[in-house]
Amino acid sequence: MVLASLQLIFLYLIRPLLIQKLRYIVFAQRDNLRLLALAGQIPQTDSAYAILESRLNVCVQAMGTIDIADLFMFRPTQAQKLEAIQSLDIINASIPQIRSAYGNAMMCISAAIILNSPVIFVILPIVLFAAVFLSRIRACVDYYKTKAWAVSATPGLCTT
Repeated sequence: MVLASLQLIFLYLIRPLLIQKLRYIVFAQRDNLRLLALAGQIPQTDSAYAILESRLNVCVQAMGTIDIADLFMFRPTQAQKLEAIQSLDIINASIPQIRSAYGNAMMCISAAIILNSPVIFVILPIVLFAAVFLSRIRACVDYYKTKAWAVSATPGLCTT
């Protein structure tokens, strides 16, 4: 009951606010690119600028709905794959401001995908449990490594 209530609070109160914040970040990236183009620092005819500006607009629209299931179910055609590779090559070969805007936008869309995925309530507790469990195992291993180091450095205990 409590978990269901928390999930409803997250899905209908917290998630929309976080998605809107991510949209604002992408809007800011797009606006900064436009300002750079208006200032003449990026040519408006630059293909990387055109590709990124259109993709940022698509990202803003998709942020409220795209989730992990969409990624797993999407099967791109060969033409879509080639276009994506070509676009990424153009962006990666462009100026640092465009690459930075692309990186920030991809982080935002990735966060939106995670936030929109209801699976997060199943996976997140498992990941958190694993992180705590693994940190305890690591602490135990580190303790015994330190102990083994001390034993090996003690004169008379390790004789050959």
